[in-house]
Amino acid sequence: MLKSYLDKNPDKGRLEIFDINGRLVYEMHLPQWSTIQMVSLPENIANGIFQCMITTKNVIVSKKIVIIKN
Repeated sequence: MLKSYLDKNPDKGRLEIFDINGRLVYEMHLPQWSTIQMVSLPENIANGIFQCMITTKNVIVSKKIVIIKN
């Protein structure tokens, strides 16, 4: 999964992915001033709907994502 940001963020951040039960299944620290990140999810994450949160000092963005592996 490739994540791109609309604006450069001057703060460090964190990407978190939660399963449908609210359990944290993946976490990644995002570097300061990042505008694009490559995310390689572990093989043990199953297909399904997940909540993706990107948190920085002043901003929290939350989106639902669907993971489908072939």
